[in-house]
Amino acid sequence: TYDSMFRFWRLAARDKKLRQTLMHPYGLNPENQRNGPDGPDVAKPGRDREAGTWTGMFLMAPLNARIVRRTHHLLGGAYGEQFSYSEMRGYGPGAGGWWRATSRGVGWTSFMLFGLIPPTRWLLKRFVPSPGGGPSERKLQKGGFKLDLYAMVQGNGGAPLRGRVESELDFYRSTGLLAAASAVCLAEDQADLPDLAGVLTPAAALGRPLLERLRRAGMTFTVE
Repeated sequence: TYDSMFRFWRLAARDKKLRQTLMHPYGLNPENQRNGPDGPDVAKPGRDREAGTWTGMFLMAPLNARIVRRTHHLLGGAYGEQFSYSEMRGYGPGAGGWWRATSRGVGWTSFMLFGLIPPTRWLLKRFVPSPGGGPSERKLQKGGFKLDLYAMVQGNGGAPLRGRVESELDFYRSTGLLAAASAVCLAEDQADLPDLAGVLTPAAALGRPLLERLRRAGMTFTVE
């Protein structure tokens, strides 16, 4: 993961146009389709009443959000004209949650800024795991994740929805599962896949067939 980040930073440090694309909230959309209600990514902590927790920066959020917005574009605006999306990490309630959200946000922001500067990038590489390293088997076995999605639907009285995705596998094994299930879906579910081509996102390319495969593999997807 860290090695991918360092490669990413090296490219961005050399290419101004790439940096501008990455900074744009709709940067993965075609150049004539980069508009919508979402603005720049917000890293400052905030209190989420629906989730009952302080929220703050999540390292993958900027990339994930752009993929979601590209999906919306590829599906012809299927989520509605005013569709807006943001992604944050929950840090818990109370003063402790505020402190964790604030300190982690400052830490990750500093880490990313230093990563764009060659001398400090070289120094950072000396303190992070090398490719092939990472969590121990014991830590991986204690893994798992829960992702909550909160939505307010236009019309229907603004009814709130909550989606939840859960897995007992840690992020690394879950990544392997997602990649393998996507490959099998492409190979065996062609008749059920959307009729789209080009540079696609998982939701646009594979949609519900992938969702059902992941369910059969043990991941849970629920909507309330």
